[in-house]
Amino acid sequence: MERFYINYSRTLSTLCVLLFLLVLPLRGSGQTTTANISGTVKDESGALLPGVTVTAKNLETGLTRTMVTDTEGRYHISQLTPANYEIQTTSSGFQTAIRTGIDLTVGREAVVNLTLKVGEVTAKVVITGEAPLVETTRSEISSVVDDKKIRDLPVNGRSYDQLVLLQPGIVFYPNAARDLQYGSGVKFSAFGARPHSNLFLVDGTDINDQADFTPGSAAGMVLGIETLREFKVLSSNYGADYGRKSGAVVVAVTKSGTNSFHGNLFGFIRNDNLDARNFFDQQKPEFKRNQFGGTFGGPILQDRLFFFGGYEGLREILGLSTVTVVPNALAHTGCLPDATAPGGIRCFPVNPRVKPYLDLFPLPNGRDNGDGTADYISSAARVTGEDNFTIRVDHKLSDKDSYFVRYTYD
Repeated sequence: MERFYINYSRTLSTLCVLLFLLVLPLRGSGQTTTANISGTVKDESGALLPGVTVTAKNLETGLTRTMVTDTEGRYHISQLTPANYEIQTTSSGFQTAIRTGIDLTVGREAVVNLTLKVGEVTAKVVITGEAPLVETTRSEISSVVDDKKIRDLPVNGRSYDQLVLLQPGIVFYPNAARDLQYGSGVKFSAFGARPHSNLFLVDGTDINDQADFTPGSAAGMVLGIETLREFKVLSSNYGADYGRKSGAVVVAVTKSGTNSFHGNLFGFIRNDNLDARNFFDQQKPEFKRNQFGGTFGGPILQDRLFFFGGYEGLREILGLSTVTVVPNALAHTGCLPDATAPGGIRCFPVNPRVKPYLDLFPLPNGRDNGDGTADYISSAARVTGEDNFTIRVDHKLSDKDSYFVRYTYD
């Protein structure tokens, strides 16, 4: 008889290590929703300066990150929340240099090189200027849709996925069905990739629909556009920190609270009174759409704890025009036309047992096809109600640690 012995102490230790590795946050995963600043620090003669303290400050929340330049005068501050930043450098024997106007967008690799002047540390030199827009550290093809474009560009239904179609290399894919099997979101192709090869992320979380296509509710929309700060469309040649899909990657980040209270209320209306009649409709179908809501955010503790929330509601009555082939008026009387008769006047009588079933069809109101059938045009109303709610809390634990929690309901 063979006996097996297990070292429970070693096994337990191994399991604990494996569990720790599974829950350990990966550095690469944070790069999908954050931004980085890097550069070099030199003196006026062009010599590289090691040991310089470089501080990046979020001007909206007051959060700071500090690094020290290496032996070659280089610094790299990673995983910064997209916002407006300023860079401050301090070093003994040099004036303090401050660079403002650095707008970090999602996934951006901003390069900010600084030059220090000899003097007292208490003396400050403030330089206002945006970091170069051309990124030399990445080779990806991408485009950012900022909050101004999200607010100002006309979007039917206020669904931000439609703005993806404005980016280079993206074309609308009209042949993909919009149903339960393939989802109801807008389908598109990025540089020829199939429409199910695209990935949608919000704060780093995959939000593709159940069919792995573009997200979309039963109404065919992605609500909550007011809660988005911006989103970036990576069309091609992106890095390994974006995986799982070979098409476009749409990376969106939600808004967060700041050191000042801010919010808005909005309401949008569309209805058939403002529309022209479709050429094929005998009368305009009913159409009523109301979208309304608001956002509000601010500080709980200055420079440390913030909140932001938003709500959007959709109420819609949409008349869907359809054309159905039904028995014509003559068939309802029990007569079917004889195609062999001159002028098709002579009729074949309908079996009396069939006539009650013909009467279940509505009388036609469109073109008579001359073969016992005619067109029936109807505009059945589809009623849709949708509510979208998001709340986010950001907390700075220390100069090196911070986190946020977001809850979304739709």
